[in-house]
Amino acid sequence: MSADLNLGETISKAVAASLTPDYVEVQVLARVNKLIEGAVEDALRAYILADKF
Repeated sequence: MSADLNLGETISKAVAASLTPDYVEVQVLARVNKLIEGAVEDALRAYILADKF
C-alpha cells in the first residue's frame, strides 16, 4: 500500500510542478479562443441557414 501512496505522491508532485501559472494561462486562453471560434462559426452557420446572408 505504501508503494501505491508513494507513486501517487510522485505523480501528484509531477503534475503540480507542470501546472505553472504561465502554463495554465496559455491553456485557458487556447480553450477560450477555441470556444469563441466555435460560437462564431455556429452563429454564422445559423445565419446562413436562415437565408439571411
